[in-house]
Amino acid sequence: MQVQKSAPKHRHFSEQAAENMKNHKYHGTDLGLLYVHVFSPGANKLVTYLPETLAPNTITAIGLACTVVPFMMLMSIWGCNLVGWVPRWFVFFHSLTYFLYRFLDEMDGK
Repeated sequence: MQVQKSAPKHRHFSEQAAENMKNHKYHGTDLGLLYVHVFSPGANKLVTYLPETLAPNTITAIGLACTVVPFMMLMSIWGCNLVGWVPRWFVFFHSLTYFLYRFLDEMDGK
C-alpha cells in the first residue's frame, strides 16, 4: 500500500502570511467632515433614545427600506428606461431617505 502525502495546509500563502492573517484586527476610520461633525455625533445622540431590546439588524432593515423604496418608486413611475424628467419632489424625497439611511447605518454600529 502506497502512503499519500498530505496536502499542504496553505497552498496560496506562506505559513507566515497565514499566521499574520489570523492575528489581523480590522480598525477602520472615517475622517470625512460629515461623518465627524454630523453623522457620528448625531447617531450617538439618537441611539440613546432607542430601546435596548431593539436589535441592530432591525435598524439595518429599516435602512435598507430607505434605499429600496425610492428605487421601487423610480422604477414604477418612470419605468426601466428611465426616460423623462425627474420631479423635484422625488429628488428631495430621495435625498431625505439617503440621509436617514446614513444615520441608521451609523446607529446600528453604535
